[in-house]
Amino acid sequence: TVLMRILRGCGIEGLKGIPPVRGMIIRPLIEASATEIRGYLESKGITPRIDSTNLIPKYLRNRIRNELFPILLSYNPRIKSSLARLAGLAMEEDEYMRSLAIQILDGISSEGNGITIDRSALGGIAIPLRRRVIREAIRRVRGDLRKVDYQHIQLLLDPPYLPFSLDLPEGIKAEISGKDLKIRRMRETEPPPPP
Repeated sequence: TVLMRILRGCGIEGLKGIPPVRGMIIRPLIEASATEIRGYLESKGITPRIDSTNLIPKYLRNRIRNELFPILLSYNPRIKSSLARLAGLAMEEDEYMRSLAIQILDGISSEGNGITIDRSALGGIAIPLRRRVIREAIRRVRGDLRKVDYQHIQLLLDPPYLPFSLDLPEGIKAEISGKDLKIRRMRETEPPPPP
């Protein structure tokens, strides 16, 4: 997962990999290696069930697992532990940076029909935290960040003109006036943007 996200162009959050617990989904064996799981099954006389789709090369995850990973192992036999360590560090740093961004957002924004951020206060903080503050505002309005990418955030940080409006994925609208950045849900009656 970490390699796949790197290849797709992720940020720190994407380097975290798949968490052991996300909402109601619990992955109790996520930290166990395939070798450990196969060894356990063998010791109990249990025949593993293999998903045949894991061998189909049309899926990126399978090509990484079956083609790229063996090549990387030849460069670093401990690549799995190196990537796991990277994912763990990314998780710790992401949680810390996210908590800072939430504190900043709470201090420079107001809520009511979305979130309004004071752009002059936002401009006074470091760029990496600015990005995160905007991401947290979108997450707060929408509930998640699926399909929100780097380009969306960059346009909101550095709009090409003012006033500026951007339709974000999943029915979210961002509007920038001279002093405010407002992020809100689009009303049901609002016409969709032209293609």
